[in-house]
Amino acid sequence: MTKTQKESSPPLHSKKPDLFVVGGALIQGERCLVAQRSEQMILAQHWEFPGGKLEPGERDADALKRELDEELNIVVEVGPYLGIGTDPHNHPTHTIVLKVYEVSLQTGTPTPKEHGALRWVTAAEIDSLKWAPADQPVLPLLKQRLEKGI
Repeated sequence: MTKTQKESSPPLHSKKPDLFVVGGALIQGERCLVAQRSEQMILAQHWEFPGGKLEPGERDADALKRELDEELNIVVEVGPYLGIGTDPHNHPTHTIVLKVYEVSLQTGTPTPKEHGALRWVTAAEIDSLKWAPADQPVLPLLKQRLEKGI
């Protein structure tokens, strides 16, 4: 193989960089608030934990508070870590890494500003929804949490 052929060959192990995202599991008793992606969003009509991307240098909790204020007009306290999911397929330049935390409502009433709909779901209803791929690995953990009903 010539030097020119080597330079034009694709890399053997090309990996998209990670895009870090946080999601909030707003749990009240045996229900969790979930959001449906709007028609204008990638993965339209899929359900997800509301949240969003971390800004450079931003901590998970700070990003989650900011995103839930922007998306749902609520102030939350960030609680324990619930789980992590990834989706290498549905973003053209990045692998999405989603970290989900339990959150508790401090003030406000959840109102969708960007999403098409909000819905309170129980553990029994989770499997009936079409979920975004990055959220799916966290669902068994959410079910366990909701079944405790604390």
